[in-house]
Order: sequence, then structure tokens, then C-alpha cells
Amino acid sequence: MKRLTCLTVALVSVLTAATTSFAQSTAEKQSNAATRLFVDACITNGGDEAKTKTWVRDHHLRPFDPAYLPKLLHGKAGEVWSASNQIGDFLVVIETPGQCSVWARRRSVSSANSTYHVVAYTIVKDGADHGMLQEAVTSDSANAEVQVKLKLAWVKIKKERP
Repeated sequence: MKRLTCLTVALVSVLTAATTSFAQSTAEKQSNAATRLFVDACITNGGDEAKTKTWVRDHHLRPFDPAYLPKLLHGKAGEVWSASNQIGDFLVVIETPGQCSVWARRRSVSSANSTYHVVAYTIVKDGADHGMLQEAVTSDSANAEVQVKLKLAWVKIKKERP
């Protein structure tokens, strides 16, 4: 698990460094803020729900409006915390069991159909029945509900039938 966390942190560090420039645009600042939040809240805690909840409370994130929880959690158990600031709106979504996501969107977003791009990897040890899913969902559209959704989740691996 420690090796997985180190590899993931290294990958995110390279991606963050690749998008950093001296004169950052607002979009770059938002991207970097979401990536940093994902590393700090989700990856550092390795999908451990209790550790992630402790991190959220220690960093004084604000509980998100309960009226929106059913839509965000899709009826599953979990918590949603706001890390919004002057750069944009950021959420830490903790779903039971063992799933941590960071959602980011630009301020003043209108509702419209948008195209999303998904990159997902599952890392599994040979013979294991569980693995770690890492997923990034992005949209270039200013009208998208969210521009970035980064997820880390423990998942059960289905064995192929012979």
C-alpha cells in the first residue's frame, strides 16, 4: 500500500509540475488547487475513510449543504465537505466504503450539456481480489456541472471465468 501511495503521489506531482507556469491562468490555478486537495485529502490517506474524515476536520473544511447530498452521493452513505475559496468551488466527497473524490468547478457555472473526458486506472496485485481505482473526469466546457472530478476508491476485482 505504501508503494502504491508513493507511486500515485509521484505521478500527480509530475502532472502538477507539467501544468505549472510562472504566470498561471485562473484555470491553471484551479487545476493545481484541485490536484493539491486530491493529493492531501485522498491519496495521502490511501482510501482510509476514517483518516480522510480526520484530515477534513483538522483542516476545517465546511460541511456541504445537506439538501444536495442525495444527488452528490447517489443515495449512498457518505459525507461532502466544502473547500471552496476565491479560486473556485471545491468539494471533498467521502463515500462509504473507502472512496474519496475531489470535485472542482469554476464559479458562475450555468447548466448545459457538456462533454467529459475520462482516464481511469485500476492497480491490483497479482491474485488479489481488491484493487485501487484512480479516475480523472474532466471537461473543457465552462458550462459543465464540474470541470474536474478526481477519485480514489478501493474496488472489488471480478475474476475472469476460464
